Amino acid sequence: MKKKTVLIILVGIVVCIGIAIAIVWNKPHRNAASETAMPVTAVGLFKEYAANEATANARYLNKNLEVTGQVASLDTNQDGAVAVILQTDDIMSGIMCTMHDKEVTVKAGETVTIKGFCSGYVSDVKLTDCVVKK
Repeated sequence: MKKKTVLIILVGIVVCIGIAIAIVWNKPHRNAASETAMPVTAVGLFKEYAANEATANARYLNKNLEVTGQVASLDTNQDGAVAVILQTDDIMSGIMCTMHDKEVTVKAGETVTIKGFCSGYVSDVKLTDCVVKK
């Protein structure tokens, strides 16, 4: 009798874990293009991170930002995604915007507005899932 009860409880736990995994796995992803974004300039965003990373993280981390700035360069990251680097006052650092699509129509020197999710600061301020605002 006890073995049967323990077996039923274990099966119930396994089923609950399976349902939880399925829910998390199929959770819809956020879309920077369709969400409301906080406007900021590339220079201003970088200055805030350079001055105090903890304060800037509290304000910007995981938020959808609409960053306006001049394109310093275009690059491809280690995953093959296109990264647009926006110029800041620091010649060694910028705003690295990893684009959602591989087709990007911006050029170096052009002033653009890019929407994306802030993922923090490691020599550059990082934005992910970015799109160019039309």
